[in-house]
Amino acid sequence: MKTTMVVLSSLVVLLLAASTAGAQDELIRAYERPGEFFLDGPMRKMVAHVKSPKHFRLCIAKGEPAVPVIVEYDKDEHEVQPGDCFDFEASKVWVKQGKPLSERAVDEGYIVTGTLHKVK
Repeated sequence: MKTTMVVLSSLVVLLLAASTAGAQDELIRAYERPGEFFLDGPMRKMVAHVKSPKHFRLCIAKGEPAVPVIVEYDKDEHEVQPGDCFDFEASKVWVKQGKPLSERAVDEGYIVTGTLHKVK
């Protein structure tokens, strides 16, 4: 009985945590696979940090919402349109939305998705 109470208490705490601001980021992070990123707001997100510059390919998913992504790498930046890819060399890479999601897209829970992989 005591074990059941501990498990139920833990479940309640997790459910309460999921309802707080910022918890959506944690839930989204749980679904990301290696090389994949999700953007659900205006915040800049680091997606790579390596010791020496590597050749990367960043691709943005096509579809809803159709929002470009700004890739900031080392001391440069480039805008990538939905459905497009961009090849570059860098040691540090950040991404952010090129423009905010529409109010409708935010209300419906849309996110911007993309991938980043090292190219040999």
